Amino acid sequence: MPSSVACACVCSMVQQCCSTSYETASGRCILNKRTSPETETADNSNVMMKIPDSISNHQPKDCSDLPPCTKSGVFEIYPDGTNKIDLYCDMDTAGGGWTVAVGPMGNDNLHILTKARNYVMRFEMQDFENNTAYAEEYQSFRVNNEASKYTVSFTGYMGTAGNGFENNNGMKFTTRDRDNDLHMYHCGLGQQGAWWYNACSQSTLNGIYKPEGTTGAKIIYWKTWRNTTLKATGMKIRPIN
Repeated sequence: MPSSVACACVCSMVQQCCSTSYETASGRCILNKRTSPETETADNSNVMMKIPDSISNHQPKDCSDLPPCTKSGVFEIYPDGTNKIDLYCDMDTAGGGWTVAVGPMGNDNLHILTKARNYVMRFEMQDFENNTAYAEEYQSFRVNNEASKYTVSFTGYMGTAGNGFENNNGMKFTTRDRDNDLHMYHCGLGQQGAWWYNACSQSTLNGIYKPEGTTGAKIIYWKTWRNTTLKATGMKIRPIN
């Protein structure tokens, strides 16, 4: 699909976007704000929404600002209204509108995002038998600034994985070269992964990827759900209101 083609909803084998243009070169969905779309059937029998040429640029502060019909993909996000970052938007899980906290989403960007709105953080995990679970710290999830060493705060919990993040409330972010946890040892070095450790916590999604069944410290784990290493995990945020 050419990068110059504007689409609202295009059903095809390539990246699907709603009210966007798809750039094949970058793999990004370029969002535009348009009105009064018209339905048209393309030559290959796919359904396309034609949109008037009159547009105004829309700069979403997070993925919840995207139109409800938007398909999941990588979008340009403006967390503070000025600086632009490319982030993956999950528009399918639990109603969509989730900003995925991976890749270029560092603690600085999490701070910029979470200071502006009341957010929920959703932790997702999958074991090697493809069972899944989630944990949501569901009110006022915040990552403070660098001066606070990215202290995390939140209230409440809901989910199916158990609250493996409960003891991390109020903790600073620990890395291999910055020991900010409460343990007599260095959790970030011992676990070999950065996290908001307490001493040393019931969870870390930044451990080392290990084979199925591996136990111990240097793994990806969420101990209130599984005692062994996890196959896949995810972190994403969405405003509550």
